[in-house]
Amino acid sequence: MRLATSFTVVATPVFAFAHAIHQRDLAPATTLPTGWTYQGCYVDSVSDRVLPWPFHSGPDITGASCIAFCGAQGYPVAGTEYGGECWCGLTLPPQLSDSGCDDVCTGTDGEDCGGSNRLSVYQNPSLEPVVNPGFFDYQSVGCFSDNVLARTLESGADMPPGAMTVKICIAMCKALGYSLAGVEFAQECFCGDNYFNDGAPALDGCSMPCTGNLKEMCGGRNHLNVYAAPNAPAAPTATATNPTASPNFTIPASSSSCQPTMETGILENGGFETGDLQPWNTHGSHLQYSVSNGSAYEGCYALGITPSIYYRSADMTLGSVPLNSPSSQTTLTFYAGRRSRATTNNQAVVLAAVFNPAGVPIFTTSFTACSGNACDLRGSNGTVWKKYSTILGPLLDERVNLIVSFNGYFDDNGSDDVLIDGISITSN
Repeated sequence: MRLATSFTVVATPVFAFAHAIHQRDLAPATTLPTGWTYQGCYVDSVSDRVLPWPFHSGPDITGASCIAFCGAQGYPVAGTEYGGECWCGLTLPPQLSDSGCDDVCTGTDGEDCGGSNRLSVYQNPSLEPVVNPGFFDYQSVGCFSDNVLARTLESGADMPPGAMTVKICIAMCKALGYSLAGVEFAQECFCGDNYFNDGAPALDGCSMPCTGNLKEMCGGRNHLNVYAAPNAPAAPTATATNPTASPNFTIPASSSSCQPTMETGILENGGFETGDLQPWNTHGSHLQYSVSNGSAYEGCYALGITPSIYYRSADMTLGSVPLNSPSSQTTLTFYAGRRSRATTNNQAVVLAAVFNPAGVPIFTTSFTACSGNACDLRGSNGTVWKKYSTILGPLLDERVNLIVSFNGYFDDNGSDDVLIDGISITSN
């Protein structure tokens, strides 16, 4: 007897091109700007982009045009995919492939532009941005989590767009008398005299070049590169035991130490500790989803679901898994969370439903994803969580779905995200 379990999330649509002919005698771009070299064919995934930054698509994509697009924004890695897509990043992808980069570029004949889940990758190491060590008497103290509705550094500094550098931000905060300065999202500057709203050191997330100096880092989405004067308070640590979460939960210090802290029963990767969505399969549109390190309730990884416009729902299906006791009752448990306790603009509903093999629902129940103080558990990097559980009864080849629906107006900055972790199905 086997249990099929499904969960739902939707990927942001990308520009797709149909290819009636796949040319076999294709080669990567050979006429490249100074400093750029071809690095090979690499594996990509629509559920976890290996070059996650600015995306560009169209009918004129070539290796050279993608390099120009990424290089102009300070990114040292450029990759073409599926014939007509261009992706940018800061580091080379982790996995080479010996096949699959065989889609002809939309902008030129005879040149390969990756393939399905394959990237033709180019790199210019001289463009790699670095963390500026600091200016004046302010020194770098690392990357920190932030939230648009609950700031780690309480005072924002107005800056003209396109001009941000680490030096400019530090100078502004110093002139205003603050001991802490932070740069975020490539072009934002924040000042403060303490760390607020559970802001804590982050394992990653500070990966965007400054708009005014593409060779240095200026934080990232909901992440700050922070600089401290000698009189600044000591920074919080990333290894302190969390007093309000489960007794065994400790904020992880590194990805190599990631271990789940709860059983997920008969589910495989119910806590996403493999670092990706496998064996989950996704389908749908208009939502962004990712498995990320450092924003979890248990272990190190969690699934993040980001709404994009007025109404979105998402569907992710988990493959069949053995059911140990088909005659007994089963319990579905999962943890839904938010990136902080800050008020959100939307209501998100998680629907649990059981479908028989014919696709007819035989059981449904819904939960409103927690917000504010209703999230009574705390995870890493300021995330907050609530435990949800329901009795499903005996399952005989039924399929269990979890569907997340968003309603309302969304801020596309993480404040409305729903996080999922620790999904388990156990036999009672």
